[in-house]
Amino acid sequence: MNRHLSGARVARAILWLGLASLGVAGPASPAHALVTVRGFVRDQGGAPIFNADFNVYDSATGAKLLASDKTDVTGAYKLILDPGVYNLLCQVKDPNRGFAPEIKRDVVASASMSLDYVLPPSVQVRGRVLTAKDTIAVYPCNLDFDRSDDGARQPSLGNVTSPFGTFVDYIEAGTYTVTANPADTSLAPTRLYRVQAPPTDILFMWVEQAAFLAGTVRDSNGAPVEGAIFRFDDAGDVRHPAKKDTSDATGFFRVGVAPGVYRVTVEPQRRSHLAAIRVPGVDLTRSFARDFTLPVGVAISGRVTDKRGLPVAAADWDAILESTNTTAATPTDNTTFDGSYRYVVARGLYKLRLTPPASSGLDSVIIQHVSLDRDTTINVDYAALGGGGGGDGSPVLRFGPAGNPTHTTAGFALVLTRPVARALVEIYDVSGRRARVLHDGPLAAGTQPLAWDGRRDNGAQAHTGVFFVRARMDGHESVTRFVLLP
Repeated sequence: MNRHLSGARVARAILWLGLASLGVAGPASPAHALVTVRGFVRDQGGAPIFNADFNVYDSATGAKLLASDKTDVTGAYKLILDPGVYNLLCQVKDPNRGFAPEIKRDVVASASMSLDYVLPPSVQVRGRVLTAKDTIAVYPCNLDFDRSDDGARQPSLGNVTSPFGTFVDYIEAGTYTVTANPADTSLAPTRLYRVQAPPTDILFMWVEQAAFLAGTVRDSNGAPVEGAIFRFDDAGDVRHPAKKDTSDATGFFRVGVAPGVYRVTVEPQRRSHLAAIRVPGVDLTRSFARDFTLPVGVAISGRVTDKRGLPVAAADWDAILESTNTTAATPTDNTTFDGSYRYVVARGLYKLRLTPPASSGLDSVIIQHVSLDRDTTINVDYAALGGGGGGDGSPVLRFGPAGNPTHTTAGFALVLTRPVARALVEIYDVSGRRARVLHDGPLAAGTQPLAWDGRRDNGAQAHTGVFFVRARMDGHESVTRFVLLP
């Protein structure tokens, strides 16, 4: 059921609707000391893995950094890093040892920390990449593996074709979207959906001669836009891969895609003040040139909380321009783990629709006649909307970005409306035996992240299956079921 709001009811439903002005950066921060990331790399049986290699990537740019290390005979490693946010890849480069790589993304290295890895067994994916017209082998050609459930890019070993167009990849078992990216710039990437690894047969992937969309991207003031991303969706809303799909520092782009008719979305870089645009019916059955203009927009941001004042994650915003009844392209409009969101639209009069996830049990909210001509903050409070209270103090457990089911490890967050003197958080297996104590002590109010490395209190790797995480404090209890996969 939707709730339509106007006038005084909007004021009750929205905790705070304000106008935010752009800030001015302060003086540069002083230099920070280096931080140490250390830990152990083990297999799923708990045995140390020797000579595992680490690669360090900048989380924002993907650039590979010089810092690296290998594990010793005890499985121990140590990385010395500048403070920052990193993607940390651990892999055993010899595929004959049978380990799939593991990457930990968005690791915040602000102080020295411990971070363990459990490398899952690898499975083999064999295939061949050929041209669709004359079945010529495509070489070299890189292969990308993205999880079908959450789209996360997974590392693999051997992900490049041979001169015969064949490939043998080693990756963790699962279901993937597989993309072939030819090095030959005249060929378009191609993609297979829902590939089970290991597959029952050899994968064949066929690539076509690319059609090119070329031109420049500028903002509404005429300035070139660097880093704009192009997305291509067909009439069935299937997204097609593209080659070199970002604009350069001059705003120029030349993007190759398989011939077809597409809805083209042009997205600015995150945290930009430019609005994305969506252009339907772009005929790319052959190459042609076209320029795009991204409007300088306004940012809508805020937080969504439920009837107990707790954050609502994965809620989706739609911004519908009332003059044309068209939905704006807002690629970053979902609430994050802590209920916050930010997206940018062109100036105008909008109807804003908030759709919480079905699992939340909350109604959709529609806010009519919202005039957006400057940055605006909208915090939606379901307690004010529904007349509910401010929370009874019960702990709420939420899953981290990896979701449920989860592979080898698990991430949670304990959401508290007030600080507690003692919170006891435990993992139990399906037979009722306690596997691990995650936390036993005081916790502050807010969203507190918790992580389980998949190991029991005695250090043994937990077997795959059904587990429960239970949080108890001050007479309140919350229990959540989850599945641990290989």
